Amino acid sequence: MNTVFECWMASDIAQALERDNVLGDSDKPDRLAVRKPGEGEKIPSFLREGANVTDWETEFMLVHLGYGAPNENNNQFNVLTRYDYPVMNRYGQKPTKSDFKQFI
Repeated sequence: MNTVFECWMASDIAQALERDNVLGDSDKPDRLAVRKPGEGEKIPSFLREGANVTDWETEFMLVHLGYGAPNENNNQFNVLTRYDYPVMNRYGQKPTKSDFKQFI
């Protein structure tokens, strides 16, 4: 019998919502809920399919770590194949026209 391991993590958005105390207690363990705002406090609105929602499935906040990892089948789609774009807006390094011409 072969064992297949899958790795998941909470998305950056989920971590930020938890850090900023936006999430509250949910009645269902498979759903996330927005907490009720206190007096004079604002909580962001959340839209799903054009409608305002106060809870949603936890799967919306999970990221599968295996997706996008390079392997022998997806090397042509790897986003890190072009990493030599000229440096911009960094202290002490200004790109020149020849940098862009070489990149193209």
